[in-house]
Parts: sequence; structure tokens; C-alpha cells
Amino acid sequence: MGNVHTNTIDGFWSQLKRSIDGTNHSVSERHLQDDINEYSFRYNHRDDERAMYATIADRVTKAPHGKHGEYSPVGKKNAGD
Repeated sequence: MGNVHTNTIDGFWSQLKRSIDGTNHSVSERHLQDDINEYSFRYNHRDDERAMYATIADRVTKAPHGKHGEYSPVGKKNAGD
């Protein structure tokens, strides 16, 4: 872990607020934690040499499938549903 200062957390919150104002314009209480989690991920990976899309795509492809197994097209049911 790198150096941590009060400026680090101040900078994070400042950029988060600017992101909300610039992209979302507002955030509901219901989605606030999801927005903070997303921005936290982006902030923590801001210095990665690898493209953000590639990092996220790798995580998605390595994640276990959901309770319904692999994605099935709309209208088709998985076995056992």
C-alpha cells in the first residue's frame, strides 16, 4: 500500500462529488453505495497501466456464473427453474 494522507481521502471525495455532479447529476440513497463502490474501484485502479475495460472484462469472465447458470436468452428457462 502506498502512502496515505488526509489529502488522499480529501481528493477521493472531491473527485467523487465532481463525478456525481458531472455524470449522474444526482444520486438516490438507494444507489449511493453502488456508485461509491464503482468510483472506489476506478480510483484504486487509476494508475494501472492496463486499460480499465480489460481489467473489468477479465473479472467478469472469471466470476462464477449466477444461480441460473450461464446466460440464457430471454424467454428460455434453465433446467431446474
